[in-house]
Amino acid sequence: MFYKFNAHRARKPADKADSKLAIQIFRKLITMQRSWASYMGSRAEKLSCAWLKALCVTVITVSSCYCAYLIFEGFISLNKTGADARQGHIRVFDPSGIKEQLRAQTELNNYLDSLENAVSKDSLNQLNHTPK
Repeated sequence: MFYKFNAHRARKPADKADSKLAIQIFRKLITMQRSWASYMGSRAEKLSCAWLKALCVTVITVSSCYCAYLIFEGFISLNKTGADARQGHIRVFDPSGIKEQLRAQTELNNYLDSLENAVSKDSLNQLNHTPK
C-alpha cells in the first residue's frame, strides 16, 4: 500500500534513446518543411502579380464550393433515416436511392425475424411433442 519515498533521489529519465530518436525525427521534419517552404517561396517569386491573384481567387473559389457542398450534404443527411446514417460515410452519388436501400434493409430484417421465429417454433414443437 505504501511505497518508499525518498525526496532526495533523482528521477531516472524514461529512456534517453527514445528521446534522441524523437529529436532526430523532429529535426529531419523541420529541415524538410523549411526546404519545401523555401522552394515554394522561390517558385512563387517568379510568378507575376496577376498570376498570384488568379491563383488565389481560384483556390478560394474551389474551397468555398467544396465547403458549400459539405454544408448542403450535412443538411440533406439530417433527413435521412437511421438505416442510412449507420453506414457512416457520405455518398456523392447514390444510384440505387434511399428507397431501394430501405426496401433491402426491410427484407433482410424480415428474413432474420422469420429465421428466429422458425427456431423458436421448432423448439416449442419439440417441447410439446410427447413420445407415445
